[in-house]
Amino acid sequence: MEGWEFDDEVDTRDIANLTGSLEAPAGLVPGSHRWVEWMLGRTAVRQAAARVGVANPVLRISDTGAPVLANSDVGVSITHTSGLALAAAAPCPIGIDVEKVDRDVSRLARSLTPREVEIAGALGVVGSLVAKEAVAKATGRGLGGSLALWPLVHAERSGSTQLVGVATPDGRIVTAQLFPCKAFVVGVALIPCA
Repeated sequence: MEGWEFDDEVDTRDIANLTGSLEAPAGLVPGSHRWVEWMLGRTAVRQAAARVGVANPVLRISDTGAPVLANSDVGVSITHTSGLALAAAAPCPIGIDVEKVDRDVSRLARSLTPREVEIAGALGVVGSLVAKEAVAKATGRGLGGSLALWPLVHAERSGSTQLVGVATPDGRIVTAQLFPCKAFVVGVALIPCA
């Protein structure tokens, strides 16, 4: 996993030097907060891919909108939120998500079933949402606009981390591991290689 923590005082020239020839998609204004998050996420995924042995990683977007490496079987995932951009690479499908611990998720919390509310009591609603997103990204599908398609099925503590089982729309149970990181919750989900 690689990442960048940043604040509102970031110098866009530093970002441009770091990211090299990366081009942001249309609509992202160079120097905007969203542009910084996007650029640092893509830089972090290149660094994470290099760390697992991919020489000169080239990032592409799949038909489902997921980041993939061209000419590689290494799985990658990118996430960012205000102040933090992270990426992960692994020899199998991987998903990563991050949110601020104090994010207002009251609207999203209403989408949880009574059983999920019970599970979320141990995780917090933010942790529940991070687990769902990490698993959805690991499948290559993403949430598809519906948290309900990714129900929580169990949660348990393992040391300082939490393990959360999330059911996929095709009926598999995939475990996301949640890590506390300063004012953030980070979730990582791996799908075993076939």
